[in-house]
Amino acid sequence: MGVIADIAAYPQWTAFKNAEVLESDPDGKPVLVEFSFDMGAFKDEQVMRYSWQGVEKAQWQTVKSNLLDNLTGSYTLFESEGKTRVVYELAMKLNMPLISAMRRRAEKMIIDAALQGLKNRVESLK
Repeated sequence: MGVIADIAAYPQWTAFKNAEVLESDPDGKPVLVEFSFDMGAFKDEQVMRYSWQGVEKAQWQTVKSNLLDNLTGSYTLFESEGKTRVVYELAMKLNMPLISAMRRRAEKMIIDAALQGLKNRVESLK
């Protein structure tokens, strides 16, 4: 969960160009975070609210975004056969119409990049 909680490092392994923690909880985990990204036709600045359930789960939800009406997601970690497994959930609603095939492609790209980026980041820190 350390890699997930290290929001300042997100530009090193995610599509976010900038990540700034605006507010933290008493344990130092990010609660309110501002992100910006530029993925060609999709550019946005977002503020997300995070909640943390121990070292097992991180959840987030949109507070402010130019492109999204809503974005919620989570990482849930669990041990299985001596390895850490990750369940990544994401639900988004754009504030503009988008062809279904294009929306699915964007969702797949986001999910694949998030999981592969997380895997690569964790492995680079070993």
